[in-house]
Amino acid sequence: MHHCLAVLVAALALPVALVAADLDAASATNQLGLDLYRQFSKEKSDANLVLSPYSITAALALAYTGSDGATRTEMARVLHFPADDLVLQSSLTTLRADLDQAASTSIARADRKERYGGYSDTIEWHVANRLYIQSGYAFRDAFLT
Repeated sequence: MHHCLAVLVAALALPVALVAADLDAASATNQLGLDLYRQFSKEKSDANLVLSPYSITAALALAYTGSDGATRTEMARVLHFPADDLVLQSSLTTLRADLDQAASTSIARADRKERYGGYSDTIEWHVANRLYIQSGYAFRDAFLT
C-alpha cells in the first residue's frame, strides 16, 4: 500500500514539460510536495496521504513576498524558492496560467469526445488563496506593497 501511494504522489507531481519555459515554480512546488510527503509518511506509514503542494506554495508565496531577514531566508529554503524575486513571480504566474490552460484543454477535449459518443473526465481547477490581516496589527509598508 505504501509503495502504491508513493507512485500516486509521483504521478501527481507537476509535469516539468507543462512549464518548460519557467521551471522554478514547478520545481519548487514539486520539491515541497516531496519534502512534505517524506515527512508525513514517516509519521503515518500505513495511512493514505493526499496533499496539494501547489496550494501550499501559492498561499505561502503571498506571505513570502512581504517577509524579510531570517524569516525570508528560512521560507526560501523550505519552499525551494529561487533567489531572484522577479524570477519567482514570473514563474508562479506562468505556472498558474499553464495549469489554467491544462484545465481548459481537458474540457475542450472532453467536449470533442462527447460529440462522437465518447467520454473523458475533465480537470477541475479552482484556486482561492488569500491572506487575512489581523485587525489592529501594524504591517510594514513593504509587506503591504
